[in-house]
Amino acid sequence: MTHLEPERLALKLQELIDRRAALHKVLQGGLRAAMTETERADIEQVLEHIAAEMAGLEQQLEDLRRRSGSNR
Repeated sequence: MTHLEPERLALKLQELIDRRAALHKVLQGGLRAAMTETERADIEQVLEHIAAEMAGLEQQLEDLRRRSGSNR
């Protein structure tokens, strides 16, 4: 693995985290507009999944940056 590869991976992980954050925001808006309790529960479940996924991605990004010596 070259020195630039961890940096490129870190950028890709950050992009993925940013996209998940944007999706999370859109779904929160949908949650407010949801008409039924079932719809709200479904959206809340997806939001919880996205939050857990983002936490894992952020940990991977932190680990990658630590290994490559970068702390952006």
